[in-house]
Amino acid sequence: MGIGRTFFLGAVSPSIMSAAAAASLFDEVTSLLASTIAALALVAVLVAVWAWLAGTSRPAVRARTLFEDGFAAMRGAAERRGVTTGRFGAGVDRYRGPILVAGLVLALLLLIVTRPVTFGAVIGVTVGLLMLVVLVELLRRPPEIEGDEAIAAEEALADDDGPLTEGTVAPGEAATPAEEITPRG
Repeated sequence: MGIGRTFFLGAVSPSIMSAAAAASLFDEVTSLLASTIAALALVAVLVAVWAWLAGTSRPAVRARTLFEDGFAAMRGAAERRGVTTGRFGAGVDRYRGPILVAGLVLALLLLIVTRPVTFGAVIGVTVGLLMLVVLVELLRRPPEIEGDEAIAAEEALADDDGPLTEGTVAPGEAATPAEEITPRG
């Protein structure tokens, strides 16, 4: 901004406008630009963090698993005390993605219509969006996993290499003829 100010003041002819008037004009036109740039830089950082958390890297998956386990523990504690969201929670769980996307779109619309975009506005919208995520995670009621599915899910979480897929054999187990790969020919 300082370089642009110096260039502008040097480019304006004194016969058109005095240096003081040019400086005042430049300062007035760019007064909100610095705060808007800082706010948009914060938006870029928040989007990068959100994208990283949504990614497939091991730390991102572990962070999501940690949050999911924490929310599941809170929901379980509430259900043991008789507090449940019932069918409403099942509906929230079913439409969790669209609810969060709608919240994100609303947050972006708020930032678009807020003029000037300020650091405080970005922080406020971010806090509101995080509150929506926490509320959805606490209210949702995922379907119960029973029997063999629950055991398989626990084993998959405990396995660092991820869940077993069809055609793979766990270490220490022998492959059945259907799982063996036979050359064609």
